[in-house]
Amino acid sequence: MHYLCRNGMQTIVGHVRLHLHPRCFLPWDSGVKDAFLWPWQRCLQGDLKLKEVSYRAIETTSLVFDLRKSTMAMEQLQKYDLGKYSPFLEDVVRAAKSAIFRHGGFFDKETGDGVVGHFVSFGSQECEQPADVRALDAAIDIVLEVAKICECFQDQLTFGIANLGAAIGIHTGDAVWISERNQIRAIGESVVFGARLCSEATVNSIFISNNQFVRYRSTRHATMLETFERKSYKGKESPESVSLYGYELDVFRKQAGA
Repeated sequence: MHYLCRNGMQTIVGHVRLHLHPRCFLPWDSGVKDAFLWPWQRCLQGDLKLKEVSYRAIETTSLVFDLRKSTMAMEQLQKYDLGKYSPFLEDVVRAAKSAIFRHGGFFDKETGDGVVGHFVSFGSQECEQPADVRALDAAIDIVLEVAKICECFQDQLTFGIANLGAAIGIHTGDAVWISERNQIRAIGESVVFGARLCSEATVNSIFISNNQFVRYRSTRHATMLETFERKSYKGKESPESVSLYGYELDVFRKQAGA
């Protein structure tokens, strides 16, 4: 909401689009041509004659974040210090959520020691950055902020843990958005592949697909793309003999070269 109000929603017309049209939305009514629609509303389509509603997928960029070595960190705490683990994890999750919101994304769910968020183009905002660019900016912020939290938490550990930090996967694909019981979810290709790519990311890094890398060519400066390293990995549903490849961004190496 803060992102939308800050970017292109300063006028009365802009606020009407943001607040009024979603409340008056009917999936079989075309309504105002340039009406603002939330992503979950854009996924609805209706048949006026049958009064039936169905779902359609829209292009979505999903960000999947996981905290590496979190279980090991918990195991290193003494019994009387276990109470410190929950606030640490809450700080990590809060930082990830804030970065997603700050860059115009939507929070989907917590995954224990990680989060899933989604980004979509709003279309009507002239100054808007593409959804996948905002997702990458959010991911970089998450890695940097979580690293600070983890560094402070090392003082609570018995031995200290190398590679305690964020790992993130980003993918753009089709997904269906659903809003129910005040919860937003996206289901589809972007989420499934985002999670798969997250599992391939090393600590303090962001892993993207080859297709995602190609998309960034039109939105990112060449110097930014040079910091990505091409890496091969195995697709879970691919034959053992098939190797895929994507691109990984080591955020701290990028920062050192900036």
